[in-house]
Amino acid sequence: MLKASEIERVSMVLDNPLRDLEMQIMEDIVRRIKINGEITRSADWQIYRLHELGMSKREIKKAIADNLDLSKAEIKELYNEILQKGYEWDDSIRPKARHGYPLKKMRVCKGCCRLYRSRLRGSLKTYLSHLDLQ
Repeated sequence: MLKASEIERVSMVLDNPLRDLEMQIMEDIVRRIKINGEITRSADWQIYRLHELGMSKREIKKAIADNLDLSKAEIKELYNEILQKGYEWDDSIRPKARHGYPLKKMRVCKGCCRLYRSRLRGSLKTYLSHLDLQ
């Protein structure tokens, strides 16, 4: 089991690569919007993933507005366009599933979960060995 200080050191190691990843995704979103003049399906998916990585929707909209020199009204218009096209990833407008499919019945998913868990353990051991925490 890792101590709190060790977990903090691991998170510090992972912080910069994740920040770089967020910036690369944001640059690609802005590039796609510049080229197409709208939020494309792929840009919308990237916005969704960026939000999943921990960036707030407000931060994402502000970054898009700042990089494209758009006003709040123009940003709102961009988002309204994708709502009209029906592919915006906003969870608040999507119906929630009432019942999930039990993981016990999904053999393929269980196998994938085991595989990713073992790979993650290997990656974590590699990071820890670089930090001399093992």
